[in-house]
Amino acid sequence: ADGQSFSLPTVNDVALRPDGTLEGRVVGGAKGARRGTLAGLPVILLRQTKPVAETVTDADGRFVVRHLPGGTYQVVLGTPQGCWSRYCRVWPSLAAPPRALEQVDFSTEGGIVRGQSPFPTATFRQVATIAGIAAGAIAVPVIYTTKQERWIPASP
Repeated sequence: ADGQSFSLPTVNDVALRPDGTLEGRVVGGAKGARRGTLAGLPVILLRQTKPVAETVTDADGRFVVRHLPGGTYQVVLGTPQGCWSRYCRVWPSLAAPPRALEQVDFSTEGGIVRGQSPFPTATFRQVATIAGIAAGAIAVPVIYTTKQERWIPASP
């Protein structure tokens, strides 16, 4: 080993509703922020670095994506403080593992300080796409290296 180490992103198992609906919510917000600041936040789902669905949060910070097939997605949330991301293995309701979450949760407590975003003039969609490409660039070598070691993951 060359002394370098890195950590893999956490992947959450999430169960779809029987009609293929993925639900999520945003909790928290910047300290002292009004509750209404959770409304209208953009949410993009990426699959293999390509946007497949877009929506916005409602007044309670909830979002819904309908008619979604199972698979692995990166769920990206845009806030005034920056972008937040969750990797999810999304399962049809009858195939979901017992510990699968019912929704994707984002907590924005203690968020990014303004000015830390590396994309200050980019649109949210551009940032989400770049984040997906970067995640793919990291994941592919990790998966390749893992497969070379003949490591076989257990089914959830």
